[in-house]
Amino acid sequence: MRCHKFLVLVATLLLGNVVFAQETTYSYMGNSFDSFLSSPSRFAGSDLRATFTVASPIPANFSGAVSPSRFTFVSGPFSLSESTPVTSSVIVFVITDGSGDISEWNITFVTSYPVPANVGDVTFRFQTVFDGNSALDEVGVNRCDLVSGGGSCAVSVKFDEGSGSKPGLWSFTTTGGSSSSGTTSSSSSSSSSSSGTTSSSGTTSSSSSSSSSSSGTTSSSSSSSSSSGTTNSSSGGGPVATTPRTVPAVPLPGLVILVMAIAGLVGFRQHGKK
Repeated sequence: MRCHKFLVLVATLLLGNVVFAQETTYSYMGNSFDSFLSSPSRFAGSDLRATFTVASPIPANFSGAVSPSRFTFVSGPFSLSESTPVTSSVIVFVITDGSGDISEWNITFVTSYPVPANVGDVTFRFQTVFDGNSALDEVGVNRCDLVSGGGSCAVSVKFDEGSGSKPGLWSFTTTGGSSSSGTTSSSSSSSSSSSGTTSSSGTTSSSSSSSSSSSGTTSSSSSSSSSSGTTNSSSGGGPVATTPRTVPAVPLPGLVILVMAIAGLVGFRQHGKK
């Protein structure tokens, strides 16, 4: 009997300390562009919007690069993601304040010409930067005008670009375990931007009240769960280097089965002794 009570106590302690992975999607909503390379521009009246998903919330007072499992970049008629079928690279460097809100960032997504390339092929560069003082949101499109004998693009010309110098707003949602909760945050150092979030497959919860979708060369796909949340504001924090935190997912059903099996085995042995 005492052994059974002990196992129940152990199971309670184990289950009570289970920490679930909380997949987190961060969403950026930029301000409208106010500078353009060409006229008319494909980016007139548009802005830069981006999302990236990581396995767990970025910790407070963090400074460094993170590796997203999914991401989307949308501006004007163009929408790209991690599934874009071209050679691409993404850099996500962020600084968070004491509340875990993103206060500074440098996020860049670029694509390359395919090989062999064709005249008329295009590449993209999406970038949003804020260092606490100055900001830049920029989207550029290059076109291949000449292909070399080896099949690579020999002459690349930037034919359109939209940019702005006001920082946008960040929000994030977290999901994980058997329940979901969300938090919407914004940095008070950022200027207000047009309301809305970029919608792809799935929904993203944010402080904005409306959503807009953009179709482009490649459809984007993200799947962050929407959830209820509270709104937090932050005044921004300095760059303090910390170690990234990973919250492991614990296989709860397997843990329960293991504890029950041990309890049954002990009960069987005690019954045999009787």
